[in-house]
Amino acid sequence: MQGLENLGFPPGVREYFMLQYLPEHWQQWLRQRGGLSVRDFGQAKVHLRFVDGSSAFFEYAFFAIDEQRGELALFTEHCGYHVFRLGSLDAYTQLEPIKA
Repeated sequence: MQGLENLGFPPGVREYFMLQYLPEHWQQWLRQRGGLSVRDFGQAKVHLRFVDGSSAFFEYAFFAIDEQRGELALFTEHCGYHVFRLGSLDAYTQLEPIKA
């Protein structure tokens, strides 16, 4: 991302770009929990299975659910932040790392 520091973006350019596409109510949720840090991601994984049979798997990720809005917000360390309608998901699982 060479040269972005001269474009007037705040510190944390990567986070800035991820947050600008996150709906405001999820940005507020992040602010209320004190933001994100690398410790929030750990070794956990998330598996999503959609009603059409497709699925997605994310490393270093966690999710939060807003039942009232019918949304699942997925936060990944390296692949951005995503919001899914609960009605589009057949199943969602937080997979913790196996302890040796």
